Amino acid sequence: MRTLEGLALRRLVQEVKATASGGKIQRVTFPSDWEISIDLATSWGPRGLLVSAHPELSVFALCPSFEKGEPPKTAWQKLLHKYLVGGKILSFAQVGWDRVVEVLIYNPTLWEKETEFVLFLELTGRNVNLILARNDPERTILGALRQVTPEENRWRSILPGIPYTPPPRQNKLDPLEFARNPSLPRVNDIAHWCLRNLDGFGPFLSSAVAELSERLEGGFQEALRQVLKPLEEETGTFLVFLSEEGQPLGVFWENTSLLSSPHVYSFSSLNEATAFLLFTFREYILEETARRQQKKNLREDLEFITREIQKIDALLPREEDIELLRLKGELLKILPHLEVLERTSEGIRVRNPLTSSPVEVFIALSPALSPGENMQEYFKKYRKMRERLARLQKKRKELEARKERILALLENPQALESTAQPKEDRKVATGIIRFRTPSGNEIWVGKNAWANRLLVRMASRNDYWFHVRDLPGAHVILKAFHPETLHEDILRAAQVAAHFSAGKFEGKVEVACTQVKYLRALPEKAGGKILYEREETFLVAPSCPQELTRV
Repeated sequence: MRTLEGLALRRLVQEVKATASGGKIQRVTFPSDWEISIDLATSWGPRGLLVSAHPELSVFALCPSFEKGEPPKTAWQKLLHKYLVGGKILSFAQVGWDRVVEVLIYNPTLWEKETEFVLFLELTGRNVNLILARNDPERTILGALRQVTPEENRWRSILPGIPYTPPPRQNKLDPLEFARNPSLPRVNDIAHWCLRNLDGFGPFLSSAVAELSERLEGGFQEALRQVLKPLEEETGTFLVFLSEEGQPLGVFWENTSLLSSPHVYSFSSLNEATAFLLFTFREYILEETARRQQKKNLREDLEFITREIQKIDALLPREEDIELLRLKGELLKILPHLEVLERTSEGIRVRNPLTSSPVEVFIALSPALSPGENMQEYFKKYRKMRERLARLQKKRKELEARKERILALLENPQALESTAQPKEDRKVATGIIRFRTPSGNEIWVGKNAWANRLLVRMASRNDYWFHVRDLPGAHVILKAFHPETLHEDILRAAQVAAHFSAGKFEGKVEVACTQVKYLRALPEKAGGKILYEREETFLVAPSCPQELTRV
């Protein structure tokens, strides 16, 4: 599922609230048009609560480091900044099994009578909304990301100054209570029954239960237990599925045909999985936005070129008119030998002897010029008109070539991608490699620039970062789940960093190691490089130790 359903949201809230509760809000920024990053100072160190309000991915995640974003610009963004910055998160809770999260915030820095506020995260897919309200009995709304008028929704309005009305709730069974004594539904469509009767189950989880019921020996009871497993077990494995193009398909804790993909990443917590989902979704959406903008620009260019071609066609002189100028100059050259039929103040009418059947030609003459000078004027006009025709034809040919290229690009999306600005290799199958050490720690390896940025962004402050010195190579992160065996794993991670570098075939390679909190990432415009300090250097032989297990 890409938008978490109620049951999955319950697990995510359980993971996040222990760290987020009690955190002091230091800053509110906006990494993209649909995201909010709330920087927290917690007892676990600085954390960033990243909330996505995109219709295709409405979810949140607690990131180990702050997300860079833009300062508030819109009225809604300024409202959030005013009431949240300086506040403290008192509670972080889900409303029943709904896809709604209440974040209770106490902000004593405001010069107002009421200092408690509630930020409602309505993570409901295409109707996603973020609402800020006072923590009074009526829950008076202060503002919302998307205001809803009575004309838009007759059941529920979301406007400043009126009481907050939660989404309508349905009378369904509690899934945990039902799972203690499950009974097989006497229906053919298990997915439909789960969707109608079990709280916290949306279309995806209901279909997952139906699929697992057919696949597992325990049938419906075992399938329900597998789906509810994240709520009953503290540890687990959560899978993120990506398409061939890098589009996030969703997250789940079981392999399922509902999210069939060759690119699957596993994580030890749902929060880590959703953070990865958020980052990859942002990259994908930004690329899609750039691609759509490029198509829009191409269509605008096509319209402009078409108009320019029409203007040129209107300005193109006719070949007959150009040749007539030359003919008049030639006739004036032999004027004494011509039969002049008529003389007027504007010019003369002569018979053209240069054709097989003589025709009459009127030649306009300037009284101020002699016949020879009039002849030179006609030849001059002829040359100018011929040059103008050549220039316009050349310009038209260039525009036609541009038009053909644009039409080819619009008809062939792959050609469109190849003309875009060079971007890093984002083949998801070779993006991130994970190894597990014998002690249970994990070594993460980024094999391209995109994966390297993502690794550093997702790493905790106390994790260890490795990179070969003075040579190109992969960024390597050692996730220190078990600090007591850290020394052996640091040496293993250094060997892995040397193995995935340009010094792979050298006898010994120097590898720099420091904790993530001592890293500073330069902007992407500056090459996206990493500055580090307090590093330790290891001289190791490049290898991938056999005791490591590929995750």
